[in-house]
Amino acid sequence: MIRKDYRGSGTIPLDEFRTRFSGFIELQKSGVKQALQHAGYGVHEFAEWIKSDRIKALEGVRSLPKVLRDPEARKVFLRNGMGEAQKLIDRPDLSRTLQDANVLQLSQALAYKLNIVPHVEVELWRKDDTNETVSALLTLKDIVGTLIDTNDLD
Repeated sequence: MIRKDYRGSGTIPLDEFRTRFSGFIELQKSGVKQALQHAGYGVHEFAEWIKSDRIKALEGVRSLPKVLRDPEARKVFLRNGMGEAQKLIDRPDLSRTLQDANVLQLSQALAYKLNIVPHVEVELWRKDDTNETVSALLTLKDIVGTLIDTNDLD
């Protein structure tokens, strides 16, 4: 069903299909599919968004619930894609100190904070993949993964 929705009547290279298929895996996670349905969309529209590159990365699928809840972000998403819509919803409220910190300082501070998170809270995160903190950490993981390819370090 998913492959048919994605492909439509045309064909695509198998490598591209495999790459884009991971977006459909993310769609199955709790919260994403429900947000899609609540906003009046279905798997067919999602497949079109993947096919037309309105959603390019897994991060975009994870952001879909927030984007669809925000009327302005939804319009931008449908017109220009997830990248532009995320700019509207991913505006963190940062103090001047955080804005002025360099990547090393931010990394060290985040590592410290994550190491002191109570185990009970971590367990709650593991059970709720729609949690904003979990979503932000997964986004961060994707960004760091693209910046630093550990395969190149071997």
